Amino acid sequence: MLSSGNKLCYIKVLDPEGGSKEIQIREEKSLHSCLIKYDQAGTYCLAAETNPGYYTVYKDKDGKTHHVAKAKIDLPEAEDITLSVLTLQSTKTYVVCEEASANVPGPVGFQLELIPVQDPTKLKPGEELPLEIFFKGKRFEGKGEWAATYNGYSTAGEDYYHKETKVEGGRLKVPITHPGTWFVRFSFKTKPSGEEALKCDHINYKTTLVFQVSAKEKNSNAGQSKTFKVKGVSFQMVYAPSGLFMMGSPPDEHGHKPEEIQHQVTFARGFWIGRTEVTQELYQAVMGENPSYYRGADLPVENVSWNDAAAFIRKLNHVVPEGAFNGNLFVR
Repeated sequence: MLSSGNKLCYIKVLDPEGGSKEIQIREEKSLHSCLIKYDQAGTYCLAAETNPGYYTVYKDKDGKTHHVAKAKIDLPEAEDITLSVLTLQSTKTYVVCEEASANVPGPVGFQLELIPVQDPTKLKPGEELPLEIFFKGKRFEGKGEWAATYNGYSTAGEDYYHKETKVEGGRLKVPITHPGTWFVRFSFKTKPSGEEALKCDHINYKTTLVFQVSAKEKNSNAGQSKTFKVKGVSFQMVYAPSGLFMMGSPPDEHGHKPEEIQHQVTFARGFWIGRTEVTQELYQAVMGENPSYYRGADLPVENVSWNDAAAFIRKLNHVVPEGAFNGNLFVR
């Protein structure tokens, strides 16, 4: 975990058996990391909460604008206060050591907390994560906003994959469309009362949930291959599992073009692909003709348009066993 020590209220680790241990926070103003030791298999929950923080924007008697980390009551020099807010933040993340536990560690006791209805570490791309929102130990019934993103979606701050969405009633569902590390945030604002109203104009509650989604499908076909025959001609399909890879060549690779930008690509689901290009003998068996200039039964077919390829796929789909690839073959 990484944070500024003087801003943290506590860091604690909930182990698979329900035990809780606090991590000592070093008295440092700079960012520092905390080493967490996992001494047993199962699902752990790492939780942290910040110290309440005031933030006020005001103008002094000379009209100069100031931004300070203080309550408005502590600013006698303020002539015009344009913003005064108290922010309370918390976060938790689920970490699996070797294999997931039967049950996810329970609520950690944040004032505002996102509680998964099911184990988020067992989710697969294409599923949804239902969450319940609790505030001060009870279901939150007010209005708030949630957003979510996954690692690799964007490098821009606050650029979320699932944009800010209003929600009411203490429940929400997050569509999990990609593998990787997911980050879900929920927040709401309220008016202070009593003595707190002398310190700020709004209280901003924020809580986040982080978890890892595996790229492996429930019924993974990874490593499998299938061979079919069309009029005596064999062709083989291999299974490409879902996951991440870098597309494009790096700048220092020979032959790299200036307009080529290496970037991360995510396959949310696995797919079947031919082990080789479509051979001339397979194209001939399906289409009854061979348009290639450079002839050879085991050479790739060429001199075909996109429409020719689409027609080939349509005919091939009629001869392969139904459901062989969990859906028809297609052309890009």
